[in-house]
Amino acid sequence: MAPYNSTRDGRPKLGRKYHLSEESKLVDDTTLYRIIAIRSFGDITKGDKGGFIEKESNLSHNDNAWVYDNARVYGDTRVSGNARVYGDAQVYDNARVSGDAWVFDNAWVSGDARVSGNARVYGDARFFGDAWVYDNARVFDNARVFDNAWVSGNAQVYGNARVFDNTCVSDNARVLGDMSPHNNTGDGSTKDTNPKDSLGTKKWRQYCTVPTTIIWELGVAMLEGARKYGRHNYRKAGIRASVYVDAAKGHIDQWWEGEDIDSDSGLNHLVKAAACLAVLRDAQVNDMCKDDRPPKMKLDGLRDNLQKAVEKIIEKYPTCKPPFTEANCD
Repeated sequence: MAPYNSTRDGRPKLGRKYHLSEESKLVDDTTLYRIIAIRSFGDITKGDKGGFIEKESNLSHNDNAWVYDNARVYGDTRVSGNARVYGDAQVYDNARVSGDAWVFDNAWVSGDARVSGNARVYGDARFFGDAWVYDNARVFDNARVFDNAWVSGNAQVYGNARVFDNTCVSDNARVLGDMSPHNNTGDGSTKDTNPKDSLGTKKWRQYCTVPTTIIWELGVAMLEGARKYGRHNYRKAGIRASVYVDAAKGHIDQWWEGEDIDSDSGLNHLVKAAACLAVLRDAQVNDMCKDDRPPKMKLDGLRDNLQKAVEKIIEKYPTCKPPFTEANCD
């Protein structure tokens, strides 16, 4: 083992806050090393012993993050910010613990899971897959959160709860049963899970996958049309596809060329384009869209020829010059 003032390959440890000690343990055929602080920071005093990590990329040197007690962090995991991992907790694979998040007791975080914000994962909880817990959310007891599930706000998942698929648990929701629902009753109270809730995660209603910012902005853009022409006028009067394609392309082009805000509405051009496409699609679904697209072109041969041309250009100029952008043209 290299001395504390150098990395294991002998490089100087400038600005580092800990070193890997001689004390080690084997976990899943991976050797982990107990860390020792080489400077004081946060609530850590120089000389304090921490938990076990596999390598220095597991724990940031640039902030107050720390691994305490008998906790284990390994694989391609990263603990950063003011995050804490302590007790007998394990964080491994490609998981991330950041912000002011804590993982402790006998909790495990693995896979590509993310724990951030002021979130807490503890007890005998297991958090894995592509799951994400953030804000002030809590996952504890014998709970399991996995797949693409998100837990946020002041939500709590506990007991023997199982939250999975694309489920979003948010606000002040409480989940404590064996299913994976949205558990907020709407009045601030909570309820246990039931079979109908678990089936709901597999239904066509997947509102939690849509960013709230888009819903809010699109609502304002649609309000403008409602005030000018009457709400849902396109379902009654119908539209021509070309009109809305032209409008959407116009807004996208103006945004691409550096104009963020539409001067007429004060909204972002991308939001205006989204509103155009929303009307177009709704009219299409409700058979109120006059399809005036041109006759279909034969795309396959053209695409193949263009792809070959691109490959020849890249082969001829293998080193690409950096682009000129608004950010680097000062």
